[in-house]
Amino acid sequence: MEQVISGGLILAGAAIMLVSMIKWRRLSQVTPFIPERSRDEIIRYLKLHGSLMLFFLLAYIGVAIVLFIGVPVVGELMVGIILLGGAFFVLLGIVIEMRMLMEIQVTIRGLLPVCSNCKRVRHEGEDPAVQESWSDIESYISERTDADISHSLCPSCKKELYPDLK
Repeated sequence: MEQVISGGLILAGAAIMLVSMIKWRRLSQVTPFIPERSRDEIIRYLKLHGSLMLFFLLAYIGVAIVLFIGVPVVGELMVGIILLGGAFFVLLGIVIEMRMLMEIQVTIRGLLPVCSNCKRVRHEGEDPAVQESWSDIESYISERTDADISHSLCPSCKKELYPDLK
């Protein structure tokens, strides 16, 4: 009975790992939105994370097979390897999350000092009295993100600037 319960738990772990691998594919699809400065590093971590998930899936299946054929020594060794791999898996997951969150923090953080009249942005830590401390919003955003700036007109400005256009 204990062997059946253990086998069921191991197969449940394999099923959870399979679902995780499917979810991981979705996570890897957002890499184009990660700023270029750290994209390659995060992609390497994600690939390693995916490899560890495949390792776990195969290890779960291997342990289940060993359990059912009744070779306990090999099963215990495999469980030890899986637990060690689990520690690496969790550590790598934390590193990936931390790295991605740091990128978000660098991209969008703090207060943005904007001139009320000309809409120029003051660079962080610069003297507000010095004109060179200020730059147009497009330059400021382009320097700090991978965003491309596109210009257009809102309906109010379009009416004001081009009243004859419909």
